[in-house]
This record gives sequence, C-alpha cells and structure tokens, in this order.
Amino acid sequence: MTAKYLIRFDDICPTMNWDIWNELEAVLIENEIKPIIAVIPDNKDKSFFINEPVSDFWARLKKWQENGWTIGLHGHHHQYVTQDRGLLCLKKQSEFAGIDEETQYHKLQSGLNIFKENNLTPEIWVAPSNSFDLQTIKALKRLGLNLISDGFSFRPFRHHDMNWIPHQVWRFRPFPFGLWTVCYHHNTWKPGDLEQLIKDIKKYRHQIISLQDVLNHSEIKERNYMDVMFHYTYCGAMQVKMWLNSSLNS
Repeated sequence: MTAKYLIRFDDICPTMNWDIWNELEAVLIENEIKPIIAVIPDNKDKSFFINEPVSDFWARLKKWQENGWTIGLHGHHHQYVTQDRGLLCLKKQSEFAGIDEETQYHKLQSGLNIFKENNLTPEIWVAPSNSFDLQTIKALKRLGLNLISDGFSFRPFRHHDMNWIPHQVWRFRPFPFGLWTVCYHHNTWKPGDLEQLIKDIKKYRHQIISLQDVLNHSEIKERNYMDVMFHYTYCGAMQVKMWLNSSLNS
C-alpha cells in the first residue's frame, strides 16, 4: 500500500501573511490540491497581525469550501490561557486544555457562530498547539463537530467516540504506507519555503489526497493496540526532539 498525504495550513485569519498566501493559493489551485484550512474565527494573536485585514475574507473561505477544500475550526481567539499539555502531551500551552467543559463549550460555540454568520460550517476541529482535553471533546460533540485533525497514528481511527484524522509531520517525508497529514504555518515562512513546497508537491503529487477522499474510501475503526504503540513511540520521539531543540537554543 502506498502512503497517502493530506496537506493542512494553520492560522488562517484576515490579517495573515497574504503576500505569501496569494502565491501559495495559486500553486494549490494549479496542482488541484484540496487542503485542510485551519481558520481562527476571531483572531487575537498579535503574531498574526501581519497584513491589513482583507475585506472579502469570508467570501474567500466560502469559495475554497465550494472547491472542495476542508474548513477547520482552529480554536477561538488563538490565545493561550493555560500551560496544560492536553491529551497529546506536547507543547505546554493551550487555549482549551485544563478549562472546565462549560467554558470550553461557550468558547467553541462563539467561534462556530462566527462561521454561521458568514454562511460557513467547519468540518473538522484543529486545536491550537495540538492541545485539548476530554472536556474539549465533550463540548465538541455537544456542538455536533465529530472530526478531529490530530493524534499520532498511521491511519484514521475512532477514539472517545470521535473520528480522528492523524496529524504527524510538518514537512513531506517518504513513508512506505499509511495516511500522513503534513501541516504548514505559512505566516512564519522564510525565503525558500514556498519553493520547497512546490518541489514536494511535484514529487508527491500522485499521493496527495483530500479529506473527502479519506472519508469516502476509508473505514474508520476503533483505536487499537497498534495505534496506542504508535502514539507513545511517536509522541516520545517528539518530546525528545523538542527538548533537544530547546537545549540547543538556550
């Protein structure tokens, strides 16, 4: 079985880096790539105040969704209010993990209402910094959002009565099998990052699929011991890598 890849772009908001994005969007359209777009409904993170807000932001999202792109709910304000690592135990910062269910419910509901006001419905949950907890999942289910872009596995799986589309890498890597989500943060791209993505798209184009392809052709089964083993092995390796990077930069 040949490995398949999903592409995800995080931190989409009206004041993002549109200079990069406009070039990037053209590449995606030219290559018929249908990515997951993780949208911050009401961004308050000043690090994403890069360009002046575009007046047609929500109209652009509507067009992308109509063209088969997947719109994801990426938090609410994208502001970290706890140091809880959440279920995945990665970064020590969260907009949601460690907060009671009702507060999380109202934060999520407020975000979804913004989409609703603009005639859009997100299809998948994307947590800022990969940090959320069981209370987040309970709140999401109450709001009818039952799909998560996160978790370490080599296949889609079902866990805590939710469907998970795994997210494991931040650049293309060769894998012999499995489903791999490659996540990008274009707001922090340096010169050459777009050129590298173009090269990777050319190399892996026949293996890049859309989320709808996954949902149409994959049977999502309950998480099993192989998924658990993959999770702890991969998560442990990620924590070691982050510790080494922190040590080298300190």
